[in-house]
Amino acid sequence: MVHGYAARSFAKSALFCGDNLNEAVSFLEESLRLETDEWVALLLSQALYLLGRHGSYPRLLLGIDSGEYRNRCAALHAIEAVLRPQEKETTIAKIKERRQVEDTEAVRCALDVLLSHLKEGGAETTAI
Repeated sequence: MVHGYAARSFAKSALFCGDNLNEAVSFLEESLRLETDEWVALLLSQALYLLGRHGSYPRLLLGIDSGEYRNRCAALHAIEAVLRPQEKETTIAKIKERRQVEDTEAVRCALDVLLSHLKEGGAETTAI
């Protein structure tokens, strides 16, 4: 878990400092390539997204269907933190699809909250 939180903090620090963003991205991409823990990979994907690598968004969406409920929750929280208007419709469709089969209360709650925010026009941040 420490690796995942550290990756996200590292990305935010890199953005704040504004220096060597390419080096930060390279480091995180290599970390993601080597990572075996799904939860950490989700947070690494979120960190890359924060640094402008929007191609990491599909991996966050895939996290919604993880076999572990904690990873599904992590993916939903990561999505809410970084979602851009361009991904809104795809995300709503994925949330509705998952909601139909979800059996864990914590994940159902996170799905419902995110869907509510999306329908209200929220959860469209620029990621910080």
